[in-house]
Amino acid sequence: MTDLAIDPTQLQEGMEVLSTDGELIGHVQNVGADALQVARIGRPSMSVPFAFIRYTSGSRVVLTIPAYKADEMHWSNAS
Repeated sequence: MTDLAIDPTQLQEGMEVLSTDGELIGHVQNVGADALQVARIGRPSMSVPFAFIRYTSGSRVVLTIPAYKADEMHWSNAS
């Protein structure tokens, strides 16, 4: 069993994905077994592991990293 800070059943396609500093990273494209597929405008999609989700609130998912770190994480598009 995995100790997650979030409940994956609360994650839905279309939710906004934000950084800790409030910047829009993208939108949930798909919810996988252990990661979110995030569609981004003008950038490749990324697969964000659930471990990097700080919390969800309404239609928003907030990550544990600031916006400038998103590309540095090298989260691939592959599932």
